Amino acid sequence: MAGQIIISNIKTDSDNAFSILANTGAVLFSANLASGITTGIADASITNAKLAGSITGNKIATGQITGNLIATNAISQNNIVSVNASVATVGTLPKARLPSNSVLQVVSTTKTDTTSFASSSTNAYVDITGMSVTITPISATSKILVTYTACVSQSGGATIHIRLLRDSTSIGQGDASGNRLGDSAVWRPNATQYVYEVAPVSHSFLDSPNTTSAITYKLQATLGGTYSATFYLNRAGTDDNQDYVGRTASTITVMEIAG
Repeated sequence: MAGQIIISNIKTDSDNAFSILANTGAVLFSANLASGITTGIADASITNAKLAGSITGNKIATGQITGNLIATNAISQNNIVSVNASVATVGTLPKARLPSNSVLQVVSTTKTDTTSFASSSTNAYVDITGMSVTITPISATSKILVTYTACVSQSGGATIHIRLLRDSTSIGQGDASGNRLGDSAVWRPNATQYVYEVAPVSHSFLDSPNTTSAITYKLQATLGGTYSATFYLNRAGTDDNQDYVGRTASTITVMEIAG
């Protein structure tokens, strides 16, 4: 038979604890002034609805939840809405959660050997062997910062025209006008000493590819003014085995920047 116990004042013994027992001797409820309720709340009997709005501010003091009071795996990733990144002392943050303008990944290629091609027709751009790099963006909203340095020369006093391409699309180039080509970079050597000159031609461009598919960025070149010349990378037009003739390296680097 159900009954009620109305308590207005309880005095505990020296250990500051008290218990309510059934007539069978089973403990129905027990509490301790130091640690609070110790027995009497059945598993799963406190629901979210009963707790709504009741645990706020500093009602759970720092250090009160310790040890095994929260079972392993009891809090899943979907139970935590947000957390200050400064408290994360182990593990890594997913790249997709990094703030805008963070560098998500870097891919770079450096070419240390030489390459060349003979210019055979007007304005015929040719891929520069070894000057390409492929990146797969993590997010379609990311920007791709492309930087390059191509150490170039030629054999016939021609102007070297450089273009930057995303796959087959030329990007980051000036507007063409009349016979003037639209390029990413242009270099014309000294008229009398061009056979020994090697020029480091550099440029950068912030691209918005809007994709998560693999992209290849590459350099192309053509020779203007004299079309019977030869284009060289990482060496001079005259490559004599002398200490006044040097070899160089060229590089192309892409960085994904969070949008």
